[in-house]
Amino acid sequence: MDPTSAIVMLSCIYWGALFGGAITSILFNIPGEAWSVATTFDGYPMAQQGKAAEALTAAFTSSFIGSLVAVLLITFLRTPHRELRIAVRSAGILCRLPIDLLLVRRPRARRKSKRPSSR
Repeated sequence: MDPTSAIVMLSCIYWGALFGGAITSILFNIPGEAWSVATTFDGYPMAQQGKAAEALTAAFTSSFIGSLVAVLLITFLRTPHRELRIAVRSAGILCRLPIDLLLVRRPRARRKSKRPSSR
């Protein structure tokens, strides 16, 4: 199997598992994953009212739209990301860059406490 087909197959399995969590949270009020908890708030009461098909359809449709938007974003942002990688020239530097930006701190002068010590 070529790599592209393998990635497509793995992503389909992943998205199927995500939707599987929505099925259990709607029909049984038991979330399959942590991100399916919010589905139990509206989906299970709808299932008790006899509207389980509508709740499952809404969960499937929202999952599909979210996945479609993610794939489109990844597809169209791939080129700018590639240009950034070429500009940095090293994968190690690119991976360290966000961490370095988070860890940068300005040195501060130590202030003496004006409160008397408890000793």
